[in-house]
Amino acid sequence: MKKFTGIFVFGLCAALLLTFGGCADDQVFEQGDYTADPSVTGLVLNVQDREIEIVKSEGSQILLAYYESQQEYYDFSVADGVLTVTYVTDKGWTDYIGSKPDAQYRRIRIEVPADLLTDLDVSTTNEKISLQGVSASGSITLSSNGGDLALETVAAGKDLTLTAKNGSISLNGVSASGTMALNSDGGDLNLDAVDAGEGLNLTAKNGSISGSVLGSWDDFAITCEVKKGDTNLPEQKPGGEKFLNVSCNNGDVDLELVQA
Repeated sequence: MKKFTGIFVFGLCAALLLTFGGCADDQVFEQGDYTADPSVTGLVLNVQDREIEIVKSEGSQILLAYYESQQEYYDFSVADGVLTVTYVTDKGWTDYIGSKPDAQYRRIRIEVPADLLTDLDVSTTNEKISLQGVSASGSITLSSNGGDLALETVAAGKDLTLTAKNGSISLNGVSASGTMALNSDGGDLNLDAVDAGEGLNLTAKNGSISGSVLGSWDDFAITCEVKKGDTNLPEQKPGGEKFLNVSCNNGDVDLELVQA
């Protein structure tokens, strides 16, 4: 009897998978684009399971290119010069059984004119966020739960705040006039010639912190706490107009201060 029950349950599960599996693949995705009004200077993007690519454009307006279906689409709203883009889904629980849509349908590309952005706030899950050649006169905030953050030649007029869970953070030629705060839980922090006007807060759990920061030894007051790892920085070093606060749990710290 127990054997028969087990076979019945297995057969029922298999039937459900055959019935509902691949529903994501059955969606019909259509390419869409959105051109923001010239008055829009701020951008907030809150999505799930989407790769985000943001690049500098030669135009005068913010442009978005994406794919959407009847079950997965985006809501656009503008208030006080800020464009807010939100992911919307009408999926039922059975629609999540099976594979995801193809990668091309789970990608959003954003083109931003130079010297237009005031503030940028982007969050996603299970995918990467990349910025290249982008600048903002205000703050830049990026967050990915389950994906990497990669920035190249990016400048923030105020603060830069990056958070990655189960992902790494990589910066190349990135600057912030205010504070630079990087937090990675389950990935590395890789810095290449980063420049922070006020200072840096670097935190990594189950990952290492390495690379280079622009400035001299005398520029920074340093605090460094490392558990289960090695470091080339002292625990405390007073003085300096800027701060460099480093915390690493289960990883190594290898940072150097270099002149521009």
